[in-house]
Amino acid sequence: MTAMTPARKLAAAVVGGGILVTSLLTVPTASALGLTCDWTGASADGLWSNAANWTNCADAAPGEGDLLRFGAGATTLATTNDLVGVSFANVEFAVDGYSVGGSQLRTNGLTVAGSTTLEVNVILPVAAGETAYQISAPLTVPIPWEIEFDQEPLAVAALQLSGGAVVDARLDGAGDLLKIGGDGVVHARGLSYPGALELSGSARVRCGAIECGIAGDPVTITDAAGLEFTADTAFARSIQIGPGSGYSVDAAGHAVDLQGAVSLAGPATVRGGQDDAPMLFSGGVALADHRLTVHGATAVPLFANLTSSAAGGLQIGTADIPGSIRIEEGQLDHNGSTAATGAESVIVADDAFALGPNALPGTTLEAGATLGTNSVITLAEDVQLVDGSAVAALSSGASLTLANASFSGGVNIQTRAAASSLVIDQLSSSDGSTVVLGSAGADAPIIFGADGLSDYAGLTVASSGAVQLDRDLSIPGDFRIVDAAVTTLHTLPDDLHDLIADTSAVTIDGAGSLVVNDNERIASLAGPSGVVHVVHPDSGLTVAGSAATTYEGDFMGHGHLTHEGTGTLHLTGDWTQAALDSTLDAEAGTVIVDGSMPFTTAEVFGTLAGAGTLGEIVIDGGTVAPGTSPGCLTVEGAVSGSGTITVELGGVQPCTAHDQILSQTQDLATVTWAVALTGGFQPAMGDEFVVLSTANGGAALPASQATAGDTVFDVVWDGSDVILRTVEVPVDPPAGPPAPGVNPPQSALPDSLAATGPDSSWVLWVSVAAALAAAGGLLAVRGRARRQS
Repeated sequence: MTAMTPARKLAAAVVGGGILVTSLLTVPTASALGLTCDWTGASADGLWSNAANWTNCADAAPGEGDLLRFGAGATTLATTNDLVGVSFANVEFAVDGYSVGGSQLRTNGLTVAGSTTLEVNVILPVAAGETAYQISAPLTVPIPWEIEFDQEPLAVAALQLSGGAVVDARLDGAGDLLKIGGDGVVHARGLSYPGALELSGSARVRCGAIECGIAGDPVTITDAAGLEFTADTAFARSIQIGPGSGYSVDAAGHAVDLQGAVSLAGPATVRGGQDDAPMLFSGGVALADHRLTVHGATAVPLFANLTSSAAGGLQIGTADIPGSIRIEEGQLDHNGSTAATGAESVIVADDAFALGPNALPGTTLEAGATLGTNSVITLAEDVQLVDGSAVAALSSGASLTLANASFSGGVNIQTRAAASSLVIDQLSSSDGSTVVLGSAGADAPIIFGADGLSDYAGLTVASSGAVQLDRDLSIPGDFRIVDAAVTTLHTLPDDLHDLIADTSAVTIDGAGSLVVNDNERIASLAGPSGVVHVVHPDSGLTVAGSAATTYEGDFMGHGHLTHEGTGTLHLTGDWTQAALDSTLDAEAGTVIVDGSMPFTTAEVFGTLAGAGTLGEIVIDGGTVAPGTSPGCLTVEGAVSGSGTITVELGGVQPCTAHDQILSQTQDLATVTWAVALTGGFQPAMGDEFVVLSTANGGAALPASQATAGDTVFDVVWDGSDVILRTVEVPVDPPAGPPAPGVNPPQSALPDSLAATGPDSSWVLWVSVAAALAAAGGLLAVRGRARRQS
């Protein structure tokens, strides 16, 4: 009780009809007019009941209905409310540093403009209408104390925040609606208030773990307001969000289970947890006509519903902030669109209808986003992939069949775990961009399905793992095989197929391989490494283009390689593994063999050249040109057939100065020999060149000659070698340095020996005689040299 001072008695007087009635008795504190009491703390004891600590309070302590102001200049800032049971009209804290202990504080109004700590229960009664509490500075009500709203039915309490103020307190009490608005944060150390919560402006409510309380009425969030979680938790209330900016719901990387339904009243953005601890929409999410943007990791778990109209949709991630959502079962009421943006953004569809029951409006992946699955599904959704986005089988045991996808700006098709698969049915594009196939290994293939269609024209890159071609035009454009094993479907190998387009330029490098089970025709073959495996005797690869390319990789298998094009194919690798009965058909253009193919028979209809090794050569109207200016071509078996053998002569040394074929035997009775002189070389009369040398002889050759301009050679078979013997040379051969040991032509003689005119005929005869003598000696030397070679 507080004594009624004369001043308070006067203030409480009742004036009526000119009669003043006062009481001289001691009575409980009361303030009929409601005084404004200013705290001074002059007595230093900090007690609210001590009148010495107040001014403007009628020389007494505050009473029922008074307004209390805690302002600047007070002697004591640590105060104690010992006015038990007194309810105030308003309590204002104007400056930093005040604290209140003691009894509970019951006040109809509360204004905090300076940092304040209330170590008491704060009771805020609301009788009717709406009461706003103005908080513009930090207010802390530490546990075990709390802010308790005591509202009559339909009455509304409002915490109006400003200046980024933080209210750190447990919220409790009874009421239908609590509004939290303005600019600031309520860190709810417990959220036991049962009524509805309405967040607006830039206000944020934070809670974590058990702080988030139990089930209650819905939370409505608009503007830049939001509900933030500071720890892993389950949140039982339903939430309505939007229209909003910022994160309407923010798990901030924590594992949050939204057990109540989430619904949209406008476009909104939420942020989830981590990949291994996503924010769960366990109560479902209803988009209506609106778009929900998701950052961070989220999931729609089993038994939860995702619903939307055709105008609504999901946006997962943005260009600079990734997001993800995992949808675990079919969503037959999701009629809107689904999109993902950004290199780390992911949509995981673990049911065939996870993205809705209809192919349209479809799913769009942009800027490197991924659509994948951990299940075994066929996705009928229309999928658009933009700027390097991806589709993927994400985990072991997963299998994704992509029924209809289109792309622009490139696409990545992937299996990301062992024992998974991805089947491509329809894949289309109109911009000529690149398809990159990345498989996790031999047991995680990417398969071009037999009943699908590849309707694009750009480059396909098989970068890793296993790729299986099961349909015609699986690869409709150029094809680069890097570290992948690409296998064609094992169909009837005697048929020619188009699993790879006839116009495709195929390049193999790294550890890449092309396994051909059928017969394929391509435009060109190139690359610095790799393997082409033509598996069966009737399997084959045909190169049919006009390009000049070099393939430095190897071949293996029993099948055949055919060159039909007008271009040139230069082969520098080997064909030694499982190569018995393999064939190289040079049907047109030029094939240069500089590798080792000792088990391969070359059938020559076009031109065969090189300095490598072959098993046999059968000439069928084509040309064999050993060496590569010049060189030796080695044949482990026979050289036979009918056609042309062209050799280049640039000197007397075989393999380094002139071409030569080394073989076991020969059967070349009907072959035409063609000779070309190179590097200005001019043989002399009687010069001999072994252009084919056998180990075991062969059939006799008919007498024939070969010419190189005005130089004529006899083609001589001596039982083991084919020899070109020079029998005619030009009378005045072309100028050029003579080969070692070859006399210069007459035109190069000194003027004293180059006779001209009628009076110098004797000089000419002397010169001719000398030349004949020298030539005789040279022939003897050359004969010995040939036998030694």
